Parts: sequence; C-alpha cells; structure tokens
Amino acid sequence: MGLEKLGMSLTQRTSAWLKACGKSNILQTNPIKPAELKGLSFAPELNMDTVSLSLSTQRWLRALKNNPDVSPGSYVAMHHWLDGQNLGIRPTIKNIETGRVLKQHHLLTLQDIQLCDEAFNKLPPLASDCVVYRARRLGGRADVDFDIVKNADVGDVIVPDKGYSYTGFTRSIAEHWAPYDRSKGMMYIIRLPKGCKVSRNLEHDGEVVMPRGAEYRVISKHTNYDGTLEVTMEYIPPKTDNSVQSKEWCQMFGIKPYSKEEALERLEYYRTM
Repeated sequence: MGLEKLGMSLTQRTSAWLKACGKSNILQTNPIKPAELKGLSFAPELNMDTVSLSLSTQRWLRALKNNPDVSPGSYVAMHHWLDGQNLGIRPTIKNIETGRVLKQHHLLTLQDIQLCDEAFNKLPPLASDCVVYRARRLGGRADVDFDIVKNADVGDVIVPDKGYSYTGFTRSIAEHWAPYDRSKGMMYIIRLPKGCKVSRNLEHDGEVVMPRGAEYRVISKHTNYDGTLEVTMEYIPPKTDNSVQSKEWCQMFGIKPYSKEEALERLEYYRTM
C-alpha cells in the first residue's frame, strides 16, 4: 500500500505541475518562435552551415551530368600503361618513405615517375566539375586503401593510393572491375573540381587517371544493400606540382632525370606501344 500511495502522490504532483505550466499532456511542447532564437551564439553559424551545405549539394548534383572534357591533349602519353607501371611505382615510393635501400630497378622507376609527373602538370585543366567512379576489390594488387578508407572519418583527408589510380566516367563502367561478392568490394564516388588536371580519354568508354598520390576529403561513407562499401570523396588538387617532389627524389639518389631528347623518345615509346 505504501508504494501505491507513493506512486499516486508522484502522479498527482506531476499532473499538477503540468497544468500549472499550461500543458495538457506530458509530451506536449510549445513551438519555438524565431524571435526566441535571437541572441543565441550558435544561430548565425547554424544558418551559414545550412546555406553552405545546400550550395555544395546543388553544385555536385549538377556535376553528375558532366563528363570530363576530352581532347587530343587531355591525356598523358603513358595513360594506358600506368596500371602496369604502378607495380613498380608503389613499392619504390614506399621504400623512399620508409627509408629502405633502393635497388637498381627502383632507381630507374624514379625517372619514369618524374617524367609522368611533368606530363600531368602540362595537361589542360578540367572545364567543369565532374564526378567519376572507381571500383575496388579486396584481394587485388594493392589492398592498403581498404584499411585507409575504413579507418577514415567523414571530413578526413586521405591518400588511398601512392600511385596513379584509374577511374571511370560512370558507375556502370567502374563496376566492370567490382568483385562478384560485393561485400568484398568498395566503390569510390570521386568529385573532380573544375580546373584540376587529370588524364582523361575515351578508353573503356571513358577513363580518368588521377595524378600520383592524389589526396581526397571524405564526404560520406555507407554500406549499400549489396554489401559494397561506398565512399564519396572530393579530390584536393596539389598546391605544388608533383614533379617538384620527384625531382628532389632523383637528386637525393643521384639519378639524372631524362634529358629533353630522352624524355621525348620515352614518351613516343609509350604512345606507339
């Protein structure tokens, strides 16, 4: 009986308090009037963030309609061969960053890295914002990007690939490289801002190769219904041309970059292969 009386007492007191506050039930709340928000320190920033988000969303929705502009000079001569070159480029860069001894084939790779970086710097900038796609499968040539992306939070800046990454103009093109078991795959949705320099042509119905060691800001991450980890990222163009770094590497290890004549001969070799 004592507990029942206590329960009734609390109920009666709560009811009396609600009535005194002008409420007819415990879930009712009075709407907040706009005038009541004035003077709050967070109000201006909140309003600005909302507008900024809306403008950004509109920008990239428009970009979905654009394909990268393609012309005879919009791709590097080694565009088609960089996938194979990455097999030597990635370990060479890893050895440099970890302070390991470079073998002779690593030193020769530095010349090609420097040549390729210079070629990217000479590309015409994109004429408009675009969105491209990159499918990845676990168990491929280089899986390090899976851990990088999974451990990244929204807003983080990441470098998933130290080499030159391939992407497709459309999701359907990229999905040709997706695994049959989609739970072992990952799909990049990459925003390319107007003015950035990427190698693009119509191979495989539309293909873009990103500059070496491209940086991205993570915009969103989620797992699709089929188990694919989907990550939206925005490419951050480098403030300094990549060839500056590769030239420094060549100097560090006493490697003489290709002369102008050697570079032209090497580029012609890539074009005609």
